[in-house]
Order: sequence, then structure tokens, then C-alpha cells
Amino acid sequence: MEKIFRVRCLETDKIIGHERLNNNSWEFMDYGESGGWQKGVMEVNAKREQYLGFDDQNGDGIYEGATVVKYEQDRLSDEYQEWLSYVEDDMEHDKTLENKIPVVERIRDTVTMDRMPVYWCENESFGYEGEGLYYPEDFVIVNK
Repeated sequence: MEKIFRVRCLETDKIIGHERLNNNSWEFMDYGESGGWQKGVMEVNAKREQYLGFDDQNGDGIYEGATVVKYEQDRLSDEYQEWLSYVEDDMEHDKTLENKIPVVERIRDTVTMDRMPVYWCENESFGYEGEGLYYPEDFVIVNK
């Protein structure tokens, strides 16, 4: 199985390329060079962030170290209560009320490989208060 890592320069904190382990052989792609895969690893002062194998809500690949956020409708807002009372009366409701409901940040967490394969974020839990497991497609990456 292929493992993919992005390479982030420690001095600039910018992604400068990718490395992959493919059939027990390391290859790298340096964004400043040819752009194609070459044998070996990048000889730079950098950190490697592993690709988790799944994507966020926008289809972007999720890598170790990324900050992810889950947004939801604010169920405490007046707009939500107004929409809810309207929906209870009429199931064929107008979407304009629903679109007025404010969206708030519900969860902000950091992606980690240390807790795989059960959890993929630092603070994720399956606890007694009804918390569920995080689904990557419900999140958006806020730092790439």
C-alpha cells in the first residue's frame, strides 16, 4: 500500500513537496524542481505529514497536523426557532428561512496519526454524553 506524506519546510512553514513510499521504495516530488516523482527523499530541514486516506467536505485530502473545523446551524438562534416552527406546520417549506439560520463553529481539532485507526483527531472521543465519532466529510480544513 502506498503511503503519501507532504513535506513542510520548518523555516518557512510552507509545503515544498511530497514524498511517498511505494513498493518499499521512497520517491519525492519537489515543487521547486521538475515536478515529477524522483527516487529517494528530499534532503531538507522539514517535517513530514502523513495523508490519512480520506477527504474533507470540500474534497481536499486530510493530512496529519491539519486543523479541521465542523460548522453547524446555530440551533439556539431565533432564525432556527422560526424555521423549526414553520417546518412543523408545512413540510413543503421555503428554503429562504433555512438559509437565514446562522452557521457556527461546533468543533475545532487537530488531525493526528497517534490515535489511528479508531480516532483521527486529538480530542475525538466516543463518550457517555452522546458524542459520536467524527466523520471527515463533515469537516473543513482551515490550515493546509
